[in-house]
Amino acid sequence: MTSSNTPTRPPSQLLALLASGVPAANAAMALGLTELEVATALADPEFSAALAAERGEKLEAAIAHDSKIESVEEKALRALEQKLPFVRNPLEAARIFQILNSSRKRTATDSGAHQQSLGAQSVNIVLPKAAQVLITMNSLNQVIEVQGRSMATLPSRNLPGLLIDLKDQERATAVLDRVEPLKTIINGVERVL
Repeated sequence: MTSSNTPTRPPSQLLALLASGVPAANAAMALGLTELEVATALADPEFSAALAAERGEKLEAAIAHDSKIESVEEKALRALEQKLPFVRNPLEAARIFQILNSSRKRTATDSGAHQQSLGAQSVNIVLPKAAQVLITMNSLNQVIEVQGRSMATLPSRNLPGLLIDLKDQERATAVLDRVEPLKTIINGVERVL
């Protein structure tokens, strides 16, 4: 039985998570450790050296992988460039353009700093409940209801039920007659709203 004062060896999963770029707080939570235990492990020179070596290996593997992708990409682009003068079908030309346009841009992958400067940063916005709108869509991605109100087209047989009776129409006209028109002056021209 170990006492609480005896330092324990950090689990190998902690090394793997931290080397993969998982933040220390998240790694601690995933492994059921406290942040103090993770900080203690990071302060250990032996653990820090192992972590640096693991990160270095992962970085070397990622660089080698990217180099292979870039080499194959360059060969494919050269082959497409040679065949481009012979393309007569507009759909085929559009597909070639789509492939070329979706290829990874090197300036965007050189470093994280370049990604932010090129506008590759994404921002999640959470609206407060009061600003959220409940929209219901059907299987064809058509809006069928907004905030509980149907967006379906009203059948023509229902139009007679929407007619305002004569008394309501007279009252509405009387109210509108009592409202004074709103006058504004824009660029020296008087406008009545």
